[in-house]
Amino acid sequence: MTLDGFLDESLDGNPSGYGSTFRKAVSALAAAEVSFALAGSLAYSFHVEPTYTRDADLLVDASAWREARKALRDAGFKVEGGNMLTRATDPVTGVWLDLMFGVGDPEESARETATVQTLLKTKVPVISTNYILWMYLLSDQGRHKDRALEILRRRAADVGWLASALRYDGDEESLNKLREFIEEAKRPPTGWKPRGKRR
Repeated sequence: MTLDGFLDESLDGNPSGYGSTFRKAVSALAAAEVSFALAGSLAYSFHVEPTYTRDADLLVDASAWREARKALRDAGFKVEGGNMLTRATDPVTGVWLDLMFGVGDPEESARETATVQTLLKTKVPVISTNYILWMYLLSDQGRHKDRALEILRRRAADVGWLASALRYDGDEESLNKLREFIEEAKRPPTGWKPRGKRR
């Protein structure tokens, strides 16, 4: 199954409406000329491996938070939150978007360097795996660590570049965490057992 099909089908096998909500949101933000980029689970799904999700995380230009909220409200979304984090929910499908208005890095550079990709039949800027990994280093969530390890196992990010960026930022804590993750990624995943020899 393609990523588009995977995202647009719910766990019970019925269409989720994810694609229609996603296209409506992207169209509304683009029409309002709001700079944004796809991050979170959906960006990870695009670059690394499909992961089921009912939401989409968008990094949005902090200076355009009012315009972003208005554009989504005018498109029929229920909009809650403020100028740091806004949740916009499609009342028709129940699918929601988390709009993150982060100032500084990694959020700003991730958004500014995102490349346009085609996802769910629409063109959308998607952040790179370098920035996905950087953002996962700043998280304490277990699933984010698991995904960071998978990115490292697949060699899907430029670790040298990231280490240099963290040194430049003076972020020793994240740099040490990156080193720990690199070492952990060299070991088999927890619960993995090698198959016996075939005869």
